[in-house]
Amino acid sequence: KVGKAVVRNKIKRRIKGFLHQNKSLLPNGRKVIILVKNEAAAISWSELCQDLRESFQKMQSNGAEKQ
Repeated sequence: KVGKAVVRNKIKRRIKGFLHQNKSLLPNGRKVIILVKNEAAAISWSELCQDLRESFQKMQSNGAEKQ
């Protein structure tokens, strides 16, 4: 578990906010599981967005290679 409930909920809200703003990065027809590490509670909004954006772009490029 990452932190107490307040911290976990903050991280969930941030991830949901990122996903809402970046719908084009979401893979069509796939489910995504995001595992959060303890360090996520300490990083800034911009760092979180950058990390998530890089992860989704990497996932898109890997998916394109397999098709």
